[in-house]
Amino acid sequence: MVWRGDHQFNNNDHYSGNQGNWLEVKFTGVRIDVYGTVANHHGTATAKIDGGTEVALSYQTDQRGEQAFIWSSPLLPIREHTLRITVDGTGVVTADRFDVHVPTTRIVQVDDDADIGDGVSQITYSDGWTLAPGNENDPRFNNNDHYSGNKDNWF
Repeated sequence: MVWRGDHQFNNNDHYSGNQGNWLEVKFTGVRIDVYGTVANHHGTATAKIDGGTEVALSYQTDQRGEQAFIWSSPLLPIREHTLRITVDGTGVVTADRFDVHVPTTRIVQVDDDADIGDGVSQITYSDGWTLAPGNENDPRFNNNDHYSGNKDNWF
């Protein structure tokens, strides 16, 4: 996180009330959530991602709250992004935490023998491939593999 301008560190809560001060968070993900401290003397700010359109944020509430949800970005492409929050100068704006959403990766194992075919998650072999069956102590996946030493064979 990068700050420019007047800011304070107070019990792990950065804040500024000076118009034009900003913070930046670089992240890789598909969404970012902003959390901060809110109170009746807190103000407003703007948020923008990758230099895009500014969105208004409010840190003002009747009752003080720590780690309050402030804003969530729209869904973004999976890559590095930069979030910039700029103080409007109407009161204190805080930075407490940022939750970055990353997509979950699903791993699908494709068995070289059991998943033969031309569909999704299947293997198609050209002519000339041989199944090398193993035994129960064989370290290869499912104790076997396919091999070919012939030029231009493919899978």
